[in-house]
Amino acid sequence: MSSMHDYIQKYGHLTFKEEAFNEVDALILNEIVYLPIEHFISHDFDKNKAISLKKLFQLYQPLAQYFMDRNAPLASLHRTGLIEAIADSARYQSIQLLAFQNKIDFKIETQSAYLCMIIDDLFINVIYRGTDDLIIGWKEDFMLAYQSSIPAHLFATQYLQNVLTHFPEDKIILSGHSKGGHLALYAAGQISETALDRILIIYTFDSPGHHLVTLKRKGMIQACKKQIRIVPNDSIVGMMLFHLSQPIVIKSKLSGFKQHDVSNWVICERQLERTHQTNVTSRMIDKANKEWLKNYSPASRKYLTQTIFTLINATQARSINEWYAEPQLHLNRLRSAFNQLELSEQNEIKSSAKLYLKCLGRSFRGHRKEYFSYSWIEAKHNFLNILRFFQSIFGI
Repeated sequence: MSSMHDYIQKYGHLTFKEEAFNEVDALILNEIVYLPIEHFISHDFDKNKAISLKKLFQLYQPLAQYFMDRNAPLASLHRTGLIEAIADSARYQSIQLLAFQNKIDFKIETQSAYLCMIIDDLFINVIYRGTDDLIIGWKEDFMLAYQSSIPAHLFATQYLQNVLTHFPEDKIILSGHSKGGHLALYAAGQISETALDRILIIYTFDSPGHHLVTLKRKGMIQACKKQIRIVPNDSIVGMMLFHLSQPIVIKSKLSGFKQHDVSNWVICERQLERTHQTNVTSRMIDKANKEWLKNYSPASRKYLTQTIFTLINATQARSINEWYAEPQLHLNRLRSAFNQLELSEQNEIKSSAKLYLKCLGRSFRGHRKEYFSYSWIEAKHNFLNILRFFQSIFGI
């Protein structure tokens, strides 16, 4: 087992002309975009205003501890160490960064961010950042439970079209983790066939899929042919909705939902370490999610989503970081807000939660052939944790 830091130590002295860009490089660079770096990079699509990754670190480093104290989920110790490591390596330090755009709009409830990295004049890596710690970004993600299009789709497509217009001669690699990969693939599916020819690869890391109506479009079908879809073996987010591409399943040092954190993905030489299939936890939750959704109309899903986020907003937390700082306080506020709902609304949510647990239970029991395997025991532990969470919030 090796880590991103081990990979940098082994291959960091080689330029991209000496050792080709690969999925591990894409993953490392996606981690950097989660850092609060928007104040240091030009918003313009002008190569003359680009700064090197080494220069970015020099600007970021004096404020690194401040960012870690203020926003630990994004400015994590892992990502802070990562930017320092790559800024000192021949492989990454000369990468040019530009056109950082962070789209946040509380009125239309959208959040997304994008960045261009020029890789040794070989191609441009357009990175779509996943959901940050703002609650509105998570609410927008949940909109996909009841509608096929979200506001971030428009911004993601506009950004890619701007890249194609401003850099007409460059080849492009798209990449994104979680929601970022979802947006990257969606944007690629909206451009012309000629423009799509300029895109070499679309890396998606544990990213949710799309609605079937979206995947039936010709542009999406063509874009999916360029997708390299990577998920960890306990993937939950990366199995949501629907996909045309088969996943490459890889190993993580952690389990359950914690595998969504790519810092613990296992690297073997120049690629992520493969495994043969997803674990019981991933398959159990994926099947339960799809069964639960079939029981509700889009209108009902919208009502439930909006009610749940009304409860979350009642906690007065605007970000995951605020929850992280005082989890018990916000959990108590959530329970209090739930108890203040009309009885009919409480019953609607409880009924939905009970149905989900039934779907989860049926899905779990469907893996009898794997009883008492490590994967099954781990899934049982995760199932019980979900059950306890629902009981603590809704009293069911």
